[in-house]
Amino acid sequence: MSKAINALDSLWDSLLTEDRLRHFYARLRYSFLKGRMRILEGFESNPAVAYNMDFKPAAFGCGGRMAMLLFPLRGFLFPDHKRARVLIVGPRTEDDILWAKSIGLRKARGLDLFSYSPMIELGNIHHTSYPDNHFDAVLLGWILPYVTDPRQVLLESVRILRRGGLVGLGWHYVPTGSNNENTFSEHSINTHADVQKLITDTGGKIFCTMDSEKEDEDHYKATFFKVSKP
Repeated sequence: MSKAINALDSLWDSLLTEDRLRHFYARLRYSFLKGRMRILEGFESNPAVAYNMDFKPAAFGCGGRMAMLLFPLRGFLFPDHKRARVLIVGPRTEDDILWAKSIGLRKARGLDLFSYSPMIELGNIHHTSYPDNHFDAVLLGWILPYVTDPRQVLLESVRILRRGGLVGLGWHYVPTGSNNENTFSEHSINTHADVQKLITDTGGKIFCTMDSEKEDEDHYKATFFKVSKP
């Protein structure tokens, strides 16, 4: 019986690789679970939290940008990806976690300042309650504008990762003077050089970067680095 259940779970997960089905399922789950919404104490009036709690259809999937982190990560973790503990920070909805599970990252979970879902734990990535060396990978997807101390975020990510663990960081590059400049950001980290310095300062070593290098246009960038520990 357990083999049959596992087979059905695997089949369902694989179906969720289809974006429209996954978005529909995530929205359906939200409609049933939104009454369980919780906000981390001290962040009830935070404007960035209020902004991200706008659950319009676009919030489910966010244009597919997490593909830049999820698919490379699966490859980097292969063949142990099904057993790897993956923390997705700031997912907003369940869509990122469902997507991760659908491509074989079955132990993915989320962490956010607000949550309606059993898949997303309530917490602050600046300081978490996770034990040292707990995760195999941490994904920091498009959260830079909303964190107060990026260096501390990376240090905490390193702490909760095992030796050789991976951090994937994705962000929206915005040229100076663009109408899309984020009003929540409390720091100036924006370019690849900014991120590279941040990673180097926290003891990480970059081994993969995705960057169109079109510095006069808005675009997404992503980079992965490995955690080095004694």
